[in-house]
Amino acid sequence: MAEPGSAPAAGRRVNVSFSPPTPNGDLHLGHLAGPVLASDVCARSQKILGNDVVYACSTDDNQTYVVTTAQRLGTTPEALIQEALDSVRVSLDLAGIDVDLFERPDEEYTAFVRDFFTHLWRHGAFDRREVELPYDAETGEYRPRPS
Repeated sequence: MAEPGSAPAAGRRVNVSFSPPTPNGDLHLGHLAGPVLASDVCARSQKILGNDVVYACSTDDNQTYVVTTAQRLGTTPEALIQEALDSVRVSLDLAGIDVDLFERPDEEYTAFVRDFFTHLWRHGAFDRREVELPYDAETGEYRPRPS
């Protein structure tokens, strides 16, 4: 770490992100005041220090809230995700949050996550347990448990 008042070392790569929002609506105040603002302060301070900052995030498309909210609103999960993505982008812009990339997970990311957890599974990182989950045989979908 550099001494206070000294010139920054040659810039290093710093990746900054915030917890991916569930794309079932726009951001709420808790998102903005919490992880989004904190990561924005981090990204800005790292840029001031002369570091090469990439500030990126994606939506978390695999939440049951996406399916249940889409059903409640009479739309498809895909349409809801796109609408939420667009709304969040507008909100980030209005809040002055300058994210380099805010997108949905792509195939490369999905493959990375699958490979990462497959590696953990093969090396005994998980316990196998049987659990009962609500399943709708007509639609072929798992349902969230009733509250």
